[in-house]
Amino acid sequence: MLLYYCLGGGLGHITRYLAFCHTFAVQPDLITVCNSVKERKIDLENVKVHMPREQDIQSRDLFRRWLTSVIVSMRPKQFIIDAFPAGILGELCDLKILEEIECVYLARHLKWNEYQKRLQGKPPKFSRVLLLEELCPDHQAFISNLTGANVSEISLVDDEAPQISDLPADYWMIVHSEAGEELEALWNFARETASIQDTKPAFIVVSPGKKPAFIPKEVLHLDVFPAHGMFAGAAKVFSGAGFNIVRQMRPYAHKHYILPFERSLDDQFFRASKVANAHCKKTAPFENRQGVGVD
Repeated sequence: MLLYYCLGGGLGHITRYLAFCHTFAVQPDLITVCNSVKERKIDLENVKVHMPREQDIQSRDLFRRWLTSVIVSMRPKQFIIDAFPAGILGELCDLKILEEIECVYLARHLKWNEYQKRLQGKPPKFSRVLLLEELCPDHQAFISNLTGANVSEISLVDDEAPQISDLPADYWMIVHSEAGEELEALWNFARETASIQDTKPAFIVVSPGKKPAFIPKEVLHLDVFPAHGMFAGAAKVFSGAGFNIVRQMRPYAHKHYILPFERSLDDQFFRASKVANAHCKKTAPFENRQGVGVD
């Protein structure tokens, strides 16, 4: 039995979980606090989900006690940790029960200098590390110094996404995992790009929930997850620089317009600069909330 740990509340962790399942043809039990899963907006068919109650997360000690009880009851063969090697808050440091279980780490790029401030004690001992993308030097040094860990690079592969019919031809797609200020910034980025290029494309905005008020009534809004099935048919795709969207857009990088956003632990500006360097002859320095197109 496998147990997959992604305590972060965003859709990125769930997208990565689904890609991991498809890539390795497995279906681990899932520990998450993702609201979209909690509210059943995302249907994880046949997946056993373990989600702490409000009283289980009132303190670090209470949460660690709840987590230990889940692991003891399951006794998984492998404990798979997504993104944060000791949990998002460092809650897996010195967790005794993990000494008895094989731990696997899925490593993506982190602001390691910020993350390591959350580590109080020793992270779990890993038997295997799967590198999902280039890491910063200090994060890479942490991986290199792990004793006895088998380190390998992998590329995650998504399952096929449901197809949506009757979409306009050559649409411009704006996609984001939330519907607030960042989506509005992406919408403005797309609209300004169309103005600069003197064109009037059919826009499609994809985000969770109801259609935001700043999106004009004539623009199609879809609440679709996963959305990667729409990328091939789009003439342009506007997004942030999260791990999943950059990975999924790699085959379509020539039509990917990126607006990186500030995150506490994820360095979207680093990731966006790597994409731009790979696909542009010349790249301007990134500044906060600067958009870049690579076609």
